[in-house]
Amino acid sequence: MRQPTPGALVWLIAGMTLVRVLVAAATPLLHDEAYYWLWARRLDWSYLDHPPMIAWLIRGATWGGDTELWVRLPALVLGVIIAWGLFVLGREMFDARVGLLAVVLYQVTPILGGAGSFSTPDAPMYAAWVAVLLLAWQALHVRPTRWWGVGLAVGLGLLSKLYVALLGVGLALYLLFQEKSWLRRREPYLAALVALVVFLPVLYWNWTHDWAMVRFLAYERAESGAPFGPTAMRQMLELHFPLILTLFPAYLWAMAAAWRRRADARFSFLLLTSLPALILPFVLAPTGASRGHLPGPGYIGLAVVLAALWTRATAALAAANAAVLAAFAALVLVPSLPPFPGAREYYGWREAGARAVQEVREAGGGAILVAHRYQVAAHLGYYTQDAAPVLVLPRPPAGSIWPDPRDYAGATAIAITYDPERFAWEHCFSTIEERPDLRVILRGREIQAFRVFRFSGFLGDCQTGGP
Repeated sequence: MRQPTPGALVWLIAGMTLVRVLVAAATPLLHDEAYYWLWARRLDWSYLDHPPMIAWLIRGATWGGDTELWVRLPALVLGVIIAWGLFVLGREMFDARVGLLAVVLYQVTPILGGAGSFSTPDAPMYAAWVAVLLLAWQALHVRPTRWWGVGLAVGLGLLSKLYVALLGVGLALYLLFQEKSWLRRREPYLAALVALVVFLPVLYWNWTHDWAMVRFLAYERAESGAPFGPTAMRQMLELHFPLILTLFPAYLWAMAAAWRRRADARFSFLLLTSLPALILPFVLAPTGASRGHLPGPGYIGLAVVLAALWTRATAALAAANAAVLAAFAALVLVPSLPPFPGAREYYGWREAGARAVQEVREAGGGAILVAHRYQVAAHLGYYTQDAAPVLVLPRPPAGSIWPDPRDYAGATAIAITYDPERFAWEHCFSTIEERPDLRVILRGREIQAFRVFRFSGFLGDCQTGGP
């Protein structure tokens, strides 16, 4: 018998979505969001860093404008879809109470809820991840035609972020250890074929770009001087823990609890489909190839486990997380409060964009903007609304969206940056003029001091000798 949808779920999703809308409208874009906005202005079948889904979504959303809220509209909508899908997953595997509690955990776990807040590839990937879990569970229990939906959802996930392949690995592990009879049926293989067909645009782009994404992800992405070994592992953990906060021990307990209950198909399914995504980032962390947010999708299945085994301790830890998130929202939304920690990384780029436009106009026709990091270049591109070409120096990887510097040899250039000591500009220009600094004040506090440079005689193909 179909269980009713609790009214509390509607209020929970609506209330949290409203908070996300207010925060989205009040905060500047993240570095990567600005970068993906630039992708949306240059639509393609794929991109160097990731597949194209987020660019397509932002392009569709920004028909009404290019403000931060419009850029984040896809994530806000997908956040509702993720929450609803997680509720249905919990309800079908256990009951409506478990589904509701799983949504609560989604809302108060930053690494999960962030997918419904920021327009990055994680937003559509998380939506696809929940859809795959739900459809696969349904396909394995009475509704085998849902395998077609599994294939479609995996394909759409792969168009969002290649990390979805680890969910396919987890699902294969579950079939191998718990449902071997399905390995003799055609449906899972047809699902894999559907996923491959949906993924063809990315394969086509790579084929026509000399497999640029493969080369970039394999060895070009690693930054020179990036940490390695224990230092890299420590940095990865330092970035990961704030995304889980006080719930981290609860999720560890959920993993162990699911293992002890692995004879139950529900817990086995949630555990095995989560493990590859949870484990691989920590295995790769010593190489410097991992990031703190990468294990995120693995927490989706564990959230359902925690909801099914709900305890007072879990409730207390979830409440602590909620308090931290409420404090963060207050720091963003209440003008009388000080800026939130780390605000200098996000605020000030609107002012930097306005200053860049002014400097370009004063420099005369044909002036360009330059940066030595894609994050700075992306912000300048977004907050100048592509008013001038933005270049990444010394030369961007093949297949990237950034123009080839050699096409702008001899141009006058403007740089606005907060860490120029990392880049030897003199290797790229014949003359360097430092302009007055740009100091950014937020709520009566100076949070950022940008250095501004005007260059002439751009060499086009320069080597900096630096990192």
